[in-house]
Amino acid sequence: VTLSDGSTRNGYEIKILNKRGETRLFWIETEDLPGALLTVASSGDRPKESLLVEVEADSVRGVKIFVTVPPAQLTDERTEFAFRITALRGAEATLTATQFVAPQQALK
Repeated sequence: VTLSDGSTRNGYEIKILNKRGETRLFWIETEDLPGALLTVASSGDRPKESLLVEVEADSVRGVKIFVTVPPAQLTDERTEFAFRITALRGAEATLTATQFVAPQQALK
């Protein structure tokens, strides 16, 4: 989707599995996507470089994330990048590769 300021926004569904017997917090960030800002789809919050998500004990949480990239950062129709999910307490981190898709008219 092209926004009124010329930025492009893509939506992603991220699922985080918490196998521990306690509620945990996880950071969601992007790698290799300069200028990317994240928002939880239903939150109405301002876009940020990273998001903090709570996942209940022994459960999976699905989170709909919007990733917005300004027009100056878009050079290709498809840009490979990754989501980094990191547990707030503990060293666990996971990278998940995906693509950001921009409409042809949004490219500089």
